[in-house]
Amino acid sequence: MIGNIYKKKKYIVGLGASVMDYLQLVDTFPKANTKVRSSKASLQGGGSAMTALVTLAKLGMSTQACSVVGDDTLGKMIVTDLRNHNVGTANIQKQTKST
Repeated sequence: MIGNIYKKKKYIVGLGASVMDYLQLVDTFPKANTKVRSSKASLQGGGSAMTALVTLAKLGMSTQACSVVGDDTLGKMIVTDLRNHNVGTANIQKQTKST
C-alpha cells in the first residue's frame, strides 16, 4: 500500500496571475520623448507562474495552473494558450467580470 503513493501522477502547481502580454517589435529603441513605429505586434500568454508552468511543461513535467480569468475573449485566449502548451487548466476559475 505505501509503495503505491509513489506511482500516482505528480504535478507541479503554479498559483498566480494569468495575463496576455501585448508585445511590440521595434527596429530601434526610442530616444527620450520620441515615438517609434512598431513593425510587428503579437499577443502572448504571460504571468510569472504561468510562464514557468509553460516552460516546465515543455521540459516534460506535468503542470497544473491555479488562477482566475474573466469569462471574456481574453480569458478564453489565456486558457486556450495554456492548454496548447500542455498546462492543465482544470483549476482555473472563470469570473463574470472581464480579464
